[in-house]
Amino acid sequence: MPSTFSDIQNHWAQTAILQLADKSIISGYPNGSFRPNATITRAELAALVRKAFPNAPKIRSAVNFSDVPKSHWAFQAISTAYEMGFLSGYPEGIFKPEQPLERTQAFVSLANGLKYSAPTNSPETLKKYFEDAAQIPGYATSAIAAALQNRLIVNYPNVKQLKPLQNATRGEVAALICQALKIPNGVPVQYIAGAFEIPPQFDSVGDFTDGIAPISIGEKYSFIDKTGKLLTQPLFDSIGERSEGLQSVTLGSKVGYIDTTAKLVIQPQFDNGYPFSNGLAVVIVNDKFGYIDKTGKFVSQPQFDIASSFAKSQELAQVVLNQKSGYIDRTGKIVIPPQFDEAGVFSEGLAKVRTGTQSGFIGTTGKMVFQTTAGSFKSFSEGLAAFIVNSKVGYIDKAGKVVIEPQFDTADPYPENYDFSEGLAVIRINNKAGYIDKTGKIVIEPKFDYAYPFSQDKAQVRVEGKPAFIDKAGKYLIEPQYSLSEYELIGPFSEGLAQVLKLWEGVGYIDETGKLIIPAQFNGTGVFPGDARHVPYFKADGKFSEGLAAVEIQRKWGYIDKTGKMIIQPQYEAAGAFSEGLARVNVGGEWNDMHNFIEGGKWGYIKNPLK
Repeated sequence: MPSTFSDIQNHWAQTAILQLADKSIISGYPNGSFRPNATITRAELAALVRKAFPNAPKIRSAVNFSDVPKSHWAFQAISTAYEMGFLSGYPEGIFKPEQPLERTQAFVSLANGLKYSAPTNSPETLKKYFEDAAQIPGYATSAIAAALQNRLIVNYPNVKQLKPLQNATRGEVAALICQALKIPNGVPVQYIAGAFEIPPQFDSVGDFTDGIAPISIGEKYSFIDKTGKLLTQPLFDSIGERSEGLQSVTLGSKVGYIDTTAKLVIQPQFDNGYPFSNGLAVVIVNDKFGYIDKTGKFVSQPQFDIASSFAKSQELAQVVLNQKSGYIDRTGKIVIPPQFDEAGVFSEGLAKVRTGTQSGFIGTTGKMVFQTTAGSFKSFSEGLAAFIVNSKVGYIDKAGKVVIEPQFDTADPYPENYDFSEGLAVIRINNKAGYIDKTGKIVIEPKFDYAYPFSQDKAQVRVEGKPAFIDKAGKYLIEPQYSLSEYELIGPFSEGLAQVLKLWEGVGYIDETGKLIIPAQFNGTGVFPGDARHVPYFKADGKFSEGLAAVEIQRKWGYIDKTGKMIIQPQYEAAGAFSEGLARVNVGGEWNDMHNFIEGGKWGYIKNPLK
């Protein structure tokens, strides 16, 4: 077979044509051409299906068609295609071998010959995917719905235009057979009908939450429902983070808020706006900060130079006026007037403050509970706050009393790792990490290179570069069996599995006992197999969600199940995790290897086949 044909360069079905030619299923003409846009006859289709599906079972006996004598070049192919159920004749006992093949006949032929089963409500299904579904002949409805369900149908250039009554071309039939044989990456995925729940058409997209997802068209933003319908007009200039059922949007130069149906519930009127927290959002008007409730009503008029959100379940938030810090409550009342040079967030009813050279912790009334001397003091966590004196870490209680004398090293640069979590705190002695309880007693000996706070009765540690998990007795839940020179844990556990990276080989998955369940084999994307250069930027996307995880093979993304079986073949330029039954995928984009992100192409959504 030729390595190419003279007339298929830049043809949309070029890859499918070459793949079938390589398998000796199709051939070209003596002059080296293929004529991809030429029509194909019924006889030619019979010859193709005979070659493509030689092992298809014969379901009926051959018949003699009056217009297909034994001397006809396709006599045997037509006879075999009939026996297999791919093609039938006409009532007059004729076959019409030289008749151009309609696209409808091509779909029906392959669906029948491959014994595809039709879905329920076939007419409704076809109306959902094809704008011209009304043109489909009644006899073909079930077969075409079955072909759609099996991702057989290919429509170029508009995937929603079936063109059922048009004659099929040689290129189109090559694409159909390529799909029927399930040859990966033979057909551009954007032309495969049913491949997308929402066809690629957006410049960027987000995950579905509460039935809607953010999208962008050019430099404008909107939201869609699960049918792909735009929910907002006009389009927004930017969108913010959704929190507590509301999300900031910008229209022109003003910020407002939409609800979970994308309805504009607070009209754009602010110069800037932040996510809601504890029922209130910080907004800016004329360079002044204020607070609004979920109806858009001001609970505190714009008057502050800086304002902080209400953190977690805190009743007070920090505000700054004339370079002095104070606090307001959720009604907008200033309960602690701005008076401090520095002030921190309230944690467990106490906040760090400084006025001049005097530092200490105040209560929610603004009264100084205790003053602090030299040293650096952290926020309270589980009743204790870490402090550092002369590079040693100790702890005080809420009365300011030293309950654990400064004695531990300060090698860890992250303050949150000093906090108590589930009754234990990470400490360091002689460059090794361990854990203490609230009395200062060492309950897990310092023996780890690194240690992290406990969460849900387990903590991650590292020993000689090997990640592991321990329980509160210091017993290994996952042994430190993979060195960073071999494996690195790169993703959180999700649905019982977590991503691990093995240099030079790729990405695999371990279970919560540390057992390698899915071998490192994915994300071979760079100059050597398995460099997984894109993985750090797709940690969340590579997690298991709804039973599937996105993986990359040679710059194409697909999905595996929890056994490592490829459920959706790699065919997308980028792919996200499933959310509410849909996952975002990119078609036609290119990786910017310098900055590790996808550029260009269009984004759409695919449906979880497990649901």
